[in-house]
Amino acid sequence: VCVCVCVRPVLKGCRRGSEMGWAKNVDHVLGVALVLLTARFIRCILQEEGTIQIFGVCFIGTVIAIHLCSWTAGTVGTAISKWRDREDLPKECRNPLGTKVALKKWKDQSWQLCIHVSMSLYEAYLLSDNNWWADPMSSYDPCPPEQVHSDAIRIFYLVQLAIWMWTAFSCKWLEERRKDYLEMMAHHVVTVALVSNSYVENQLRFGMLILVVHDVSDVFLDIMKMANYLKIEGYHGFYVTEIAFVFNTYVSWPFLRFYKFVTLIYTVMIPYKALCPHAAQDGGSYFLCVLLCLHIHWWTILQRIALKIIRGGDPSQAGDEEYEVVDKKKQ
Repeated sequence: VCVCVCVRPVLKGCRRGSEMGWAKNVDHVLGVALVLLTARFIRCILQEEGTIQIFGVCFIGTVIAIHLCSWTAGTVGTAISKWRDREDLPKECRNPLGTKVALKKWKDQSWQLCIHVSMSLYEAYLLSDNNWWADPMSSYDPCPPEQVHSDAIRIFYLVQLAIWMWTAFSCKWLEERRKDYLEMMAHHVVTVALVSNSYVENQLRFGMLILVVHDVSDVFLDIMKMANYLKIEGYHGFYVTEIAFVFNTYVSWPFLRFYKFVTLIYTVMIPYKALCPHAAQDGGSYFLCVLLCLHIHWWTILQRIALKIIRGGDPSQAGDEEYEVVDKKKQ
């Protein structure tokens, strides 16, 4: 996994897909890793009375909620797309969700936005009566083995695990594959490993801070992508796509995924080991570094998109060339 996500030449080779058999092998390894991580987590929670039942309810509820969001988004998106099929709009911006692939991407992004918004609000509630976000080290007082967590935070963690396991399953077997499929799949597998391990190791407080960084920043990323799918760009779209792109790329992403995330990595790698030497483990910090490499990789993609837009390129076309699905047969 580390080789797959950290070495750029390897990633470029992986994007050639079926033309290279070893890329398929990496894909299979990630799929097997996801299954094994899920099995390991289930085996661990079977030792806790009632936890497996709660997790089952969380997982089933998550799947049902996702399908409801997807269905609603499909209905709303189709209506908006038809409304934008007007002669006063540029031809390339009319009926933006008119193809099967475009509508599928819109629906997938819509349910992810619903998940990220709801989890961000839940996290804000859990952080409202403590100082963990402002002072991450306070989340280690006392050390994780001695911490007693409320039912609210435990249920939150089980819901997050259900979401990430389903998201990884959806990424591999249900969603349209984008150019960075292997990087995204590796991200999901690493995240499942981190969340499940932090639950087993009772590191729920600090783990929640990591989840906050991703959930909140993903809200702005989802909005940017959905605006791009609807092609509400330029003067006729009040520059919504461009504004969302600038805010995500130069405000939200640098602050949350670079500054705040690096601060959290430093906290878990150095001060935490000094404060809780018997509880500290290196595996989690290494996986966090893998996620950081992915953050840098995706930010460079955003920079290439920005460069094309500055040079006068179309925002939607720039996104397709650098990131999105480019499958003309399906479209």
